[in-house]
Amino acid sequence: MYHSKMIRMLVAGFLLTPMSALAYVPYDTLEQADVTVRFEKPLRAAATELTAEFPRIKAELEALFGWRIYNRPTILLIQNRETFGHLSGHPLISAFAVPQENLIVIDYGRLNRRYPHRKNLLKHELVHLLLHTHISGNRLPKWFEEGVAQWASDGVADLLEEPRSAVLSEAILTDNLLPFATLVNHFPDDNRALILAYAQSRSMVFFMADTYGADNILKILDLLKNGSGFEESILRVFSVSLPELEQRWVNSQERPAAILAMLAGYLYELLFVAAALMTVVGFVRFRIRKRQYRDEDDD
Repeated sequence: MYHSKMIRMLVAGFLLTPMSALAYVPYDTLEQADVTVRFEKPLRAAATELTAEFPRIKAELEALFGWRIYNRPTILLIQNRETFGHLSGHPLISAFAVPQENLIVIDYGRLNRRYPHRKNLLKHELVHLLLHTHISGNRLPKWFEEGVAQWASDGVADLLEEPRSAVLSEAILTDNLLPFATLVNHFPDDNRALILAYAQSRSMVFFMADTYGADNILKILDLLKNGSGFEESILRVFSVSLPELEQRWVNSQERPAAILAMLAGYLYELLFVAAALMTVVGFVRFRIRKRQYRDEDDD
């Protein structure tokens, strides 16, 4: 989704805008032994905080995966929403990783809406860099990579809004799940389909961890790192084929539970509609009573 040429120019200190005018962006830099944070000047406090938090986040991931983060990543904090939108290529994205540039880009101008999740959001993006550092080629399906990143960061995704369970539940009830085969190389651009892709990825990896054990997720990643294909790794670790695993995941999504989850996901909307209906009913009753009183006075 992101535009790599624009990113390289921005990291270098300037951005070629769609108007083809050269616009210089004043970035400051904080550097530590294991991270470089570049940021727009108003974000110095946020950059200082992330720089201080990075060693702990890095240590947690290295302990979880048993892999080292060898290269020093660059974290780019952007306040200007338009600039970030040009880079991300999608309005729902709040952060993204560029493994080939060893770069994490965060829309800090909108992160205040997700401020409690800022540490896990950084952890999520760092997982993407970690996986691509150790797994080369195209052996890592996008949906599995995204699911693992959410699994390792307490379910946090890099969407501006967290994927609601109601979207997945509705897809289950209407038999409109996305085939995982279509999520191997890229995710859809449509807003609802994109949210569903994130939700399915998370649900499948959490199902794998809950059903077969978290250690087996790590075993699959180790096999991929050592050159095995994804379907081969699934079969070796879980003793089931990938199609059978997908069917087991579908079967685990019970429809009664999906109905409850969907209703819970739309709770605020349902309450709003109910309140609106009560208001309308109250108004109608008021009008009826007013007319009745008028008729009585005429008598």
